[in-house]
Amino acid sequence: MLESNADLNDSQILGLLESLPGDDETAQRTIFDIGANHGQSVSSFLRRFPSATIHAFEPNPAAYHQLLQNYGELPNVHCHRLALGDACGPTKFHSTRLSEVASLLRPAPVLVERSGSDKYDFEMISVEMATLDKFCEKHAVAHIDLCKIDVQGAESRVLSGARSMLQNHRIALIYMEATFSETYEGQSDFRRVYNLLSDMQYVLWDFMPRQYVQCGRIWYADVIFASQSSFHLIDAAHRDQPNSN
Repeated sequence: MLESNADLNDSQILGLLESLPGDDETAQRTIFDIGANHGQSVSSFLRRFPSATIHAFEPNPAAYHQLLQNYGELPNVHCHRLALGDACGPTKFHSTRLSEVASLLRPAPVLVERSGSDKYDFEMISVEMATLDKFCEKHAVAHIDLCKIDVQGAESRVLSGARSMLQNHRIALIYMEATFSETYEGQSDFRRVYNLLSDMQYVLWDFMPRQYVQCGRIWYADVIFASQSSFHLIDAAHRDQPNSN
């Protein structure tokens, strides 16, 4: 069976993580999964890094319950019923019929109309939100090896709440979804995301389209950014390998 794009992209980012120092099986990695849903990516992370410390964030009550059932008993996986964004406190959340597309943002009417299903029908609920900086300060997280962000259009809000960690290059790799076709009202503009990370000396490592709309325009893609220090370490690790060309 061929791997899905998601599986291939997970393999790509985990391969990069293995290139950083401490790449043996017992390496103590710290991974943030922001928008964990049921823990689909947690499963991939654990297969490659079974001893990693994983913080999985999921504000949607039904999805969080499933996440907790799947991974709540593992001592190195910490499940948080929490949204990460640009402020702290209660906030509105659009709990959609299909949990994978739930978001802090309202689904765009054009998408709801064209989807041909009811998966974007939502109930407005209140969830607790924190910034990544405040969470790391509270839980004494000094460094994140991999930060995965899948928050359905609210990526810039997560990054805005992580300015201290980003400015100090305490996040080595960022693996995030970028949306281009109109999907959510007020969704993140990739130009803003790119400029924010570029200004903080992060390097765009890879851009991997995942889905296209019917007319052929890109809908969303997976994107990898690396801090300057991580970029040089990965580059050096691959430079030492025999040339396969």
